[in-house]
Amino acid sequence: MSFKKLLAVTVLSVGCASAAVIEMTPSNPPFVPFIANDNGNDEITVLFRALSNISITSAGLLLDPLVSPTTLQVNIYSVVGGVRSPVGALATGSLALTDVGMTYYDIPVNFTFLSGVTYDLAFQSLVPAGFGTAKYGINLTHYDPTEAGYPNTCPGPSPGFVAGGKVCVIDGGDGNPTYPNGQWADKNFAYMRITETAIPEPATYGLIAAGLLAFASMRRLRVK
Repeated sequence: MSFKKLLAVTVLSVGCASAAVIEMTPSNPPFVPFIANDNGNDEITVLFRALSNISITSAGLLLDPLVSPTTLQVNIYSVVGGVRSPVGALATGSLALTDVGMTYYDIPVNFTFLSGVTYDLAFQSLVPAGFGTAKYGINLTHYDPTEAGYPNTCPGPSPGFVAGGKVCVIDGGDGNPTYPNGQWADKNFAYMRITETAIPEPATYGLIAAGLLAFASMRRLRVK
């Protein structure tokens, strides 16, 4: 393979990275999911504890915009003792939606969740203001580890289920941002996900190393 071809393959291979998606909703719950068109004007949230350090590039919510235009915002808070930290949002992202029906809308937000820390991932509708009635169709399910048939797979003191092997999902809900103590009380879950920062595959590192070695060899030959 010529140097130019090797360099081209190396550059292209840098983009061949794996980006894991972690679904934050219980799989196969005994409660049948349903689509709600009356979602109040509050946030749609999920409470979880990170089981390892996780860097993300986006957070997504499964919904169907019923009006236009629409803009969503996601806020990330730390949670201590069941309440949000008073320091406010640790990270925020927003996205003006292009309506393609019921699907995941992933909002760009860069953040690293730290192992052992509990977080609140909270979605808000900026335009129109609040999720409200007949503005969105949102797929909801239910999870309560105190009820029969719901798995409790989380290590540690907080009951919940493990998602993606990396987070312990404790609760979900549609709470009022001005009353954070009660926002997880209803045990309802919207379908949410986070996308991890892409990590190059092992083969990519080999190609990068080969490309650098070839580049160094070419430079030495030119010098001679």
